[in-house]
Amino acid sequence: MPIFRLVDEIIFPPVHLTSESGILAIGGDLSPGRILEAYRQGIFPWYSEGDPIVWWSPIRALYCFLMNSEYPGA
Repeated sequence: MPIFRLVDEIIFPPVHLTSESGILAIGGDLSPGRILEAYRQGIFPWYSEGDPIVWWSPIRALYCFLMNSEYPGA
């Protein structure tokens, strides 16, 4: 799977395109709007000062499992 580079527009690639390592995208910023949009989609930032922001979707497998389960409220 490719790893996407984010642009100024607050938009993320679909989480089903997350790499096997859980990385979805790099770049962008940590503005409140981007953080909220990321969290809504199950995407989370990780970064170190001086490095680009890496956006992860580690719950992809869990989400797929729950959507196909019989657990109430899943």
